[in-house]
Amino acid sequence: MRHWKTALAAIVVAGALAVAAAAQSMGRVNGTVKDENGNPWPGVTVVIHSDDTGTTFNATTDAKGQYSQMGVAAGIYTITFQSDKFAPQVFRVRVEGGGTLTQDLDFKALIAKHPEYAEAVKKQEAAKQKFSELKVHFEAGRKALSQIDALRQQMASQP
Repeated sequence: MRHWKTALAAIVVAGALAVAAAAQSMGRVNGTVKDENGNPWPGVTVVIHSDDTGTTFNATTDAKGQYSQMGVAAGIYTITFQSDKFAPQVFRVRVEGGGTLTQDLDFKALIAKHPEYAEAVKKQEAAKQKFSELKVHFEAGRKALSQIDALRQQMASQP
């Protein structure tokens, strides 16, 4: 009976050590996404894909523009930041076992390094403004046509 208890205790200790070793080999990936004005950018999808195993994690930035993914095994990863507001931004990184990798995306800094991006952002904003103005005119024209149709129907129904 005594050997049985010793064997069981050894198995429990070995299991605990295996869990602790596995936990130490796992890392964490986190970071912050900021817009072109340096403000936090919530709602950005962050895809963390292991080039080694094919495992994929998905995270989303919170109201502070921050994301965090725990339980990431050591290895090489491709991190892709995605939003309908910008083209995907891709980074290749190495996660160390038990460590934390911080991968930020700061559009203000990105634009400072690449002035052509600033011009593209200005053009995009101008196009959005022009579209909004056209939409207002279109809606006004549509409303006027609806009123004309209503008047035609009213006149046609009068003797």
